[in-house]
Amino acid sequence: MILIHSEKNFQTLENQIRILKAKGLVIQNPSVAKKWLSQCNYYNFINGYKELFLDYKRINEDPHHHEVFKPNTTIEELKPLYDFDRELRILTLKYLFIIERKFKSNLAYYFEQFHKSPNAYLYAENYDQTRTKNVNRTIIILKKEYNRASRTETSHKHYIKSIEHVPLWVFINFISFGTCSKMYKNMNSREQTLISKSIAPSLEIQDLSAFMEYLTNIRNICAHDERLYAYICSSMPPGMPLMQYFHLSEKARKSYFGLIITLKYFLSRKEFNSYYHKLKILFQNLDSHTHTMSIKKVYRKMGFPHNWKNINHI
Repeated sequence: MILIHSEKNFQTLENQIRILKAKGLVIQNPSVAKKWLSQCNYYNFINGYKELFLDYKRINEDPHHHEVFKPNTTIEELKPLYDFDRELRILTLKYLFIIERKFKSNLAYYFEQFHKSPNAYLYAENYDQTRTKNVNRTIIILKKEYNRASRTETSHKHYIKSIEHVPLWVFINFISFGTCSKMYKNMNSREQTLISKSIAPSLEIQDLSAFMEYLTNIRNICAHDERLYAYICSSMPPGMPLMQYFHLSEKARKSYFGLIITLKYFLSRKEFNSYYHKLKILFQNLDSHTHTMSIKKVYRKMGFPHNWKNINHI
């Protein structure tokens, strides 16, 4: 018998195949399986997506707690879930970029409307004076990103190097989403209100700040190519009417469906409709390629309520 701990050490592709077969995974074409394992990495591919295919009844009956797959589970079923999650990250990132662009554009516009001195965003007096410590930390980050931007080979490099004053609407392209979120949090309420009303009129100032921090977290998961479909965020978006409408638990709010509701507040109707239909296609494609696992398990893992499709009509 191949012990479960053996996969933690280096294993050749042939041994990885043997380990998976010993766990009951059906591998009809070893050469294709080796190709997937070499391209995707055993840890990311198998350990990241095996959960919904494991036979927990048999695992619980095993005194040694060896993992075992449900009968007739094939590696060709794990791959579609892996691909689904990759496409989900790409889709999610596309619409997060839309929100990021809106946020950055409005942040630069309204900050510069009230602070016209050269490089005003690098000086503490232009921020909320009751948040001195946080403001100073943010300015340190901004200065680091400013210096890094001057060394980066981009279309804006000549602008930064050729003049002493770099307008925020130029520099904003070099600032990370997370830094912009910190910048907004430390702005004066006057600018915060205008930015908030321009992006999401129904939100309070403090809600927008919390949402931006939350979306930064999700964006990082997507950008770093980490598992998204089953991700439970350490923080959760503020409670909004739609979350009450769907009776979401705290865990569901921290899951992917909580993100869908968040996107609903920040995307235009046309943008959200496009996102929603692309998401449905991803689910349909996954459902057509899995047989030993019900698509309902994926929905539950992602925090979807039974009436989740109503989101596009509200």
